[in-house]
Amino acid sequence: MDSPLVVVFLAVIALTALLQAGFVAAIAFGVRVGNQKLEQFEEAFETGVVPQIRSAARLTEKAAEIAEKSLAQAYRVDGMVAGASRKAERYMDEAAVKLENAATRAAMRVDSELAVRAERVREHRVFRKLSSASAFITGLQRALEVWQATAATACAAEESPPRPAASTIADRRTSPRWA
Repeated sequence: MDSPLVVVFLAVIALTALLQAGFVAAIAFGVRVGNQKLEQFEEAFETGVVPQIRSAARLTEKAAEIAEKSLAQAYRVDGMVAGASRKAERYMDEAAVKLENAATRAAMRVDSELAVRAERVREHRVFRKLSSASAFITGLQRALEVWQATAATACAAEESPPRPAASTIADRRTSPRWA
């Protein structure tokens, strides 16, 4: 151990040990600073981001609940609309039947009233024709009375005055008596 190289080798070994110790100390210090920064980041994350994530999770849960309620409500509304639609169709059908019946009754009433009026018009026509026929017969009766009266007067006039003698048949035809 007396050789100077041994001291150099021991110095190199001591130097490498010191370097290794410094390197390990630097790594330990770096890990410690890294852990502190990681803790600070974790605290900032916990205070800043985690509540946001939790609030987003609550919002998504509430949105899911609302979606489920909306779906249930939509099914219920669909059922109500279908029921209302069926009722509306039934009411429309009933109203159409009632309207059809009312229109039929009104048409029958109008038809019967028109038939009654037509019968009255026919009766009036018949009455007018009968009254016209009665007037015609009355006129004939009056004409017969006048003709009988004139014939009786003519007969009485022929028998009272003397008759002039007619010389020819042609004179008789032209005489006022034969006219």
